[in-house]
Amino acid sequence: MEANGQSNKMLKRIVITGAESTGKTTLCRALADYHKTSQSSEFVRTYVETLERPINEADLEPIIEGQLQLEKKAVANASNGIVFHDTNLLSNKIYIAHYFEKQLPSLEAELIDQNYTYYFLCLPDVPWVEDPGQRESPEARQVLHQKFHSTLNSENLPFSVISGSHQNRLEQALRTLDTLK
Repeated sequence: MEANGQSNKMLKRIVITGAESTGKTTLCRALADYHKTSQSSEFVRTYVETLERPINEADLEPIIEGQLQLEKKAVANASNGIVFHDTNLLSNKIYIAHYFEKQLPSLEAELIDQNYTYYFLCLPDVPWVEDPGQRESPEARQVLHQKFHSTLNSENLPFSVISGSHQNRLEQALRTLDTLK
């Protein structure tokens, strides 16, 4: 598949990741706007809004497939050699392990196949924003942040930690992206 004439191998796929309520969506939108390119959103957010119950194990595969479809659409619409993902399959992997104590081999294989270029891990240093049905608690945010950090390290994925105000986060990310060229 080519994105606007660009080979997927040449396309930089940048993932904004981290625990809940850490400014991922804000940073992802700002980066996509700055680079005048596409972005994918977090599928599970809209999926949860359609349910009238908590997520259960039967929802895991549809969530993974939905996330992949959003990412593929963003890749197909990418321009300027870059695309941004507001979370990705790594988030699914971490949350599935955390909440369901499961690992899905199909998810592992798909993560490898996607060939993400770089990750920005957002620190939980912005104010917590409650979002019933979507977010657990400020305490869970700290636990999940550690899981994201340790997973990125243990899987030897290239990443930078992003912190501070939304403007500082954007500036940090832009400086790092300049070094990836």
